[in-house]
Amino acid sequence: MPLKLKLAPGERVYINGALMRNVGGTCEIEMINQVPLLREKDLLVESDARTPCARLYLLIQTLYLDSPEDERTYAMAAELIKAIIQAAPSTDSYFDEILLRLNKREFYHALRATQKLLAYERELLNHAK
Repeated sequence: MPLKLKLAPGERVYINGALMRNVGGTCEIEMINQVPLLREKDLLVESDARTPCARLYLLIQTLYLDSPEDERTYAMAAELIKAIIQAAPSTDSYFDEILLRLNKREFYHALRATQKLLAYERELLNHAK
C-alpha cells in the first residue's frame, strides 16, 4: 500500500539517502515503494545524542537510513541496550518492542518504539533534577 506524505512549507524529509525540503506550499507525495524515510522532526543528529537512550535511537536510525546490514552497528545497539537496562532496570519493559522490531529488522518500527523510551528517559532525568 502506497504511503502518502504531506509536507508543510519548509518542512524537510529524509528519503532514501537524500534530505529534501519543500520550498513551495503544502506538498503531497505518494511513495509507491518502500524506502527509508524520516521526517525532520524524527531525525536525530549525532551532536544531539547526549544520553544513552538518544545514542541508541541514533544507532537504530543509522541502521534504518544507511546500513541495515551493518552487524557492527547492530552489535553496538545490543551492547548499549544491555548497559541501559543494567543502569536503569525500570526501562526493561520498553525493550520488549524495541528488541522484537530489531530482531525482525523492522528498523522504522524500532525507532518508533525507542521514541517511547526517550520520553521515559526524559521523565527520569527531569525527576532526578
